[in-house]
Amino acid sequence: MTTVNSVEEKIVSSGTGARILGISERTVRYYCEIGQLRAYKLGKSWHIYRSSLDDLIRQRSNDLGIKESAIAAGTAVAASVSKHSPVRR
Repeated sequence: MTTVNSVEEKIVSSGTGARILGISERTVRYYCEIGQLRAYKLGKSWHIYRSSLDDLIRQRSNDLGIKESAIAAGTAVAASVSKHSPVRR
């Protein structure tokens, strides 16, 4: 964890950020490069502030007119559906 303004903040990799956002890692790296995500590059790897991911999720949901409670409910429903979905072979 990194200390920013005397508050510890969690850092995640671009791969983890991609999974959290549900987009490709390449897109996450692009967002880092253009400054849409608050991150820093160490060697070839991007390290993203978790709060920046949360801010992007909140911004996107507000752009779509979705309330945060609906996002949380949708996540729970999606997890429930994936557990009970029939397996096709």
